[in-house]
This record gives sequence, C-alpha cells and structure tokens, in this order.
Amino acid sequence: MKIRSVTLEKLQPEIFVEVCAGAIHERGRLFPKTGGKRVTHEKVDLYTVKNDTVTREEFFYNGPFL
Repeated sequence: MKIRSVTLEKLQPEIFVEVCAGAIHERGRLFPKTGGKRVTHEKVDLYTVKNDTVTREEFFYNGPFL
C-alpha cells in the first residue's frame, strides 16, 4: 500500500521510565495514496536516550500494522 499521508495523535502524556528512557502511546491514521480504506492503528514507542540522542527505539502495535 502506498501511503498519501499519516496523522499521529498522542493518547497519553509521554511517560519517563528512567532518566534515560521513556514511552509514548499513539494512535496513527494512514491514508492510502490510491484511495481505499483508511487504516488506524495504536502503538507504543519505547526509547532510550544517551547524551541527548535517541540510541534505541522499539515499536509495539496492537494488532496487524497494515
């Protein structure tokens, strides 16, 4: 599927797990380029920060991605 646009909505405030890690809970809406059905999914992003740089990201989706 070719994507025309994506919108993201934060469902909760960002959660800081430790000084160097955090999590974001989002809902994403993907709009196909060639028409068709809009796809919505929820995800949680976990990330680690070192020296003000994101060094690791993990994404967890509820159900299939597309």
